Amino acid sequence: MRKSIQVHSDCPNGWIRNNGRCYKFQTEKQNWPNARQMCKWHDSDLMAIETVAEQNWFVQQALTFNHSDADDGFWLSGTDWSEEGNWVWESTTEPFRYQIWGDLQPNNKNNSEHCLDALNFFTYAWSDEWCDWGNLQYVYEKPEPVRYWYRFLFGR
Repeated sequence: MRKSIQVHSDCPNGWIRNNGRCYKFQTEKQNWPNARQMCKWHDSDLMAIETVAEQNWFVQQALTFNHSDADDGFWLSGTDWSEEGNWVWESTTEPFRYQIWGDLQPNNKNNSEHCLDALNFFTYAWSDEWCDWGNLQYVYEKPEPVRYWYRFLFGR
């Protein structure tokens, strides 16, 4: 008889583990498409925040960056470019189930804001932004690595 046991291993060096996921906060600034491409190159995607607990954890982490400019913040994986006002996580293709928008957001300013960010100005609540604006940091997210160990049992 063979029994498998799942063992969660640590996240890669420089990544932070939270609730079965691994995250890396990037300090370089990119526009949304380039940030997502950078994530893909690291076998990850932009962060999707799907619960209050995950938002609270994200804010705690974001506050450690000591952003001084109101426009400092992070790209997240949400967009509404398929249908205005219909926000989905590009990383999972799932619609938003949890939302925490900043004041008067989303506003689709000039009919051109279709990518999701979390800005210092809103204490990291969300806003829609022009996707090609190249002035935000971003967060990688991927599942925590899992290793399988097999144990063989013989006899009774």
